[in-house]
Amino acid sequence: MWPFRNRQIESEPAPDPIQQLETQMLGAISALSDQVNKFVRWSYRSQKTQTEGLQALQEQFAVLRQDRESATHRLQRQVDQLTMELIAWLDDLDALTSSLSPQSIYDERLLERWSTRIVAQLADVGMEECAVQGKPFNPRLAEALGTTSEWSGENSPVAYQVVQVLRRGFLQHGEVYRKAQVIVYNKGQELSEENTILC
Repeated sequence: MWPFRNRQIESEPAPDPIQQLETQMLGAISALSDQVNKFVRWSYRSQKTQTEGLQALQEQFAVLRQDRESATHRLQRQVDQLTMELIAWLDDLDALTSSLSPQSIYDERLLERWSTRIVAQLADVGMEECAVQGKPFNPRLAEALGTTSEWSGENSPVAYQVVQVLRRGFLQHGEVYRKAQVIVYNKGQELSEENTILC
């Protein structure tokens, strides 16, 4: 007889289902931990990239805003300079018109047309001419350079009515930019604060 025959065959113990479950759970937890770590690293890189992108956008926006403000200031200076030039030309045209002889009607009409165009251009940039001619003197809008008792109009004059505009006045967006210089009618009285019309 063979010696091995008498020996009982030992069988391997049956696997414990709880231990198998624990092993599977530990494997799943390890895999999940790896996934969470990968997600955290990806999230960090993504957030860092987004933060860097936002910072770059903020820097670009600051540069663009500074450039726009600089361009706006430069444009405003140019508009102010052109406005002053147009007003100076208008003063020159008014002086030329007042010095024309009565025979030069064509020249007077041409100069008046030019003056009208300049006033319209000034209105486009917010400069409005002070309408003081024929109205009671208003020290907020005009400066009286003299008085007269002579009157050549059809209606009877009102005391301290503006009878002649020597230099036009302008309002810029409702605020006085330059006062008009005028001559007022006074019937031989001195011009005083009590006799003026205030706004």
